[in-house]
Amino acid sequence: MVDVSFKVKKKIEELIGIGEIDTAKKLLQEYYKIGKDDFEYYSYSGVIKLIENDFESAMYDFKTGLLYNDLDFDLNYNLAFAYENIGEYSKAHWHYKRCTNLRSMGKTEVELVNKINDLEKNNIIQYHNYNKKIVFFVKHGMDSFLGEVVDNISKEYNVLKIIVNDYSQIDLGMSWADICWFEWCDELMIYGSNLGVAKDKTIICRLHSYEAFTEYVYKVKWSVVDKVIFISESIRDYVIESVKEIDKGITSVIPNGINLDKWTYSKRKQGFNIAYVGYINYKKGPMLLLHAFKAIYDTDNRFMLYIAGKFQDDRDVLYFEQMIKEFGLENNIIFEGWQDNLDDWLENKNYIICTSILESQNMSVMQAMAKGIKPLIHNFVGAKYIYNNDIIWNSIYEIIEMLNSEYDSESYREFINKGYSLDKQIFKIKELIISSKKSCNLLQMPLVTVGIANYNYGRFLKDCIDSILNQEYSNYEIIIVDDCSTDNSQKIIRDYVMSYTNIKSIIHKDNMGTAVFAFQEIINSAKGEYFILLSSDDYLANSTVICDLINNFILNPDVDYIYGNLNLVDEDRNINTIWKYSDYDGYMVIKHTFENFGSGLLPMTVGIHKTDYYRKNNKTWYHDSNNIVSSDVLNTLVNIRDGWNFKHVDITVINYRKHHNNTTLNFKERLKSIVSVTEFIINNFILGKNRLLLEDIQSQDDLLFYIINHYYEMLLYYYNNNWSPFGQTNNKNAVLHSEYFIPIIRMIDWYISKLIKPDSYKDKIADMVQELEQIKGEINDK
Repeated sequence: MVDVSFKVKKKIEELIGIGEIDTAKKLLQEYYKIGKDDFEYYSYSGVIKLIENDFESAMYDFKTGLLYNDLDFDLNYNLAFAYENIGEYSKAHWHYKRCTNLRSMGKTEVELVNKINDLEKNNIIQYHNYNKKIVFFVKHGMDSFLGEVVDNISKEYNVLKIIVNDYSQIDLGMSWADICWFEWCDELMIYGSNLGVAKDKTIICRLHSYEAFTEYVYKVKWSVVDKVIFISESIRDYVIESVKEIDKGITSVIPNGINLDKWTYSKRKQGFNIAYVGYINYKKGPMLLLHAFKAIYDTDNRFMLYIAGKFQDDRDVLYFEQMIKEFGLENNIIFEGWQDNLDDWLENKNYIICTSILESQNMSVMQAMAKGIKPLIHNFVGAKYIYNNDIIWNSIYEIIEMLNSEYDSESYREFINKGYSLDKQIFKIKELIISSKKSCNLLQMPLVTVGIANYNYGRFLKDCIDSILNQEYSNYEIIIVDDCSTDNSQKIIRDYVMSYTNIKSIIHKDNMGTAVFAFQEIINSAKGEYFILLSSDDYLANSTVICDLINNFILNPDVDYIYGNLNLVDEDRNINTIWKYSDYDGYMVIKHTFENFGSGLLPMTVGIHKTDYYRKNNKTWYHDSNNIVSSDVLNTLVNIRDGWNFKHVDITVINYRKHHNNTTLNFKERLKSIVSVTEFIINNFILGKNRLLLEDIQSQDDLLFYIINHYYEMLLYYYNNNWSPFGQTNNKNAVLHSEYFIPIIRMIDWYISKLIKPDSYKDKIADMVQELEQIKGEINDK
């Protein structure tokens, strides 16, 4: 048998080589009977389709072949060639690169390298995590709702759609894929969910409508299913009530989307042409359709009913033939069968009618609405979950009224645009795929730089580095900047750098005294599209942090920074408090920071930054030599001033370790730093051209006195030991360190000197001066 197969394949190869394509195709068809599981069958079939310029079919064959042998050079090379010819250069690049690791008798390494270099020279190469694989399973003729979903997901995933003819294809596809999508909750879903491999895959099932009323839903092994997509809310409610094994938490309602670009819109008006599109069967209410149209006809015999579809039951055919004659509608009901171009067919229609008893959505109605055609929708089960009441009718009397009511093409189109567009469907599906991961199955996996600033935190450093190495997200680099540590930090760093190719270090010869320079070096050296900044005494909260943050960046591409929450932990990693942030806008951050005497609202090191924001604005970490403690607060304000976009997500990002050496607890440096922060706010948002705060104060002196009073209240706040970082009581005796307050006192004196008419505030200032003199006296005594 092996001998026969070899000879047949050899002959096919020869025929292709001499251009005898028709003969090769016939022989290949014969070989399929014994070689349908042979990867070379798909290789030859794909090559023939390449010769015929049928690139889509060729790619399907090559992908199918790779299910059987994903290390075959010819399959990878020819798939790359096909991708290159249709302009999918990143995918072509990926498969050419893969070929460099595979042996071949035909292609030299030089040829491959030239191919790869040409692609890199002339195109932007982005893999979008193409190594992640998703398979779509569907029966023949049942993929009408799937095409545009596959087209869109395949832009970012390595996708294969399998039209299942026998169950062995499911075994093969599931063993290949990371994510398995079953388009219907049918026999394929039952079979796939009961395979042993299902528990290790991400399983997604889409349940449309008819399946809800079959035995299928009771035979699926729901415990291995990660997500169930329902098309309508009413179907979900029914299934959840009926099938107790389905946890509502894994369900989502994502209607089918309408590609608005495919439906020609025009502003229409009342007329006499009514369209019906779809099968004619018991679910579609055929009797109601006839009787409703008869009532319409009786109001005006110019009305016409055009039917694009076909009967599924001869009994309905007989009934229609009889009743059309009885009603005298032979000239007013026109059967036109299935339409290849429904957009054209609908062009001269004024209405579309639906008489169904139950629908998940009714795509043809929505397609007509996208064209601006008025729908006439019978109140089927679930209709009011989907459509507005003014286009739903209960009785035949009401449909007559509806024909004479307002006609508003724009609102019909806008209804689809707002709630049922293809873009919205794809967005929700991508979001669902991301959230359904059993591992970090992202649509994109861009490089992330994780930067660590370290000084003498050797006892904490391994926790920090290991929290990154343990991430499910795999595409990252680590940059560790050590500020001339004198403990064992540098030895720990060297050991990690020697062991991991994606870790590099920057060691300072002299101590810089602040993490600011480390952060600058990390930002300037980062190769990642995104970067995370960590202090080495902190560490990532769990193994999905980077994956979760990138998920949210993919879904929010216009954002420059995404931040989450933190846990406050002790030196032994015990969680003491969960510190939750919220979504803020720039004004809230500035106002809160000012009113709370320099305490920031928005964390700069509890999230992930977009590198491009810094590159395109020629920015790095902003440095003020008087601000060692609160450089993160200061950088938040600088970025807000410069048009920074930021967003909160409710996930825990870091474990912030409280210990006696925390920079935050350095009281002396803190007071200098809050003056730095406050002065930035005053100069940029109060006295500057971008004034956001104190806009109700018009007089320059009134504004200056407000600032003087603000600094005075700040002084008393800290002087009286009211400051308690992270809820921790500040036990420092401020009087013993009253020289710490000199920066605040100087600012009060300076702003007093700037008053144009100081006598106007003489009494108020006198009280302040008395307190200031007391504090100054204590300082002088020391």
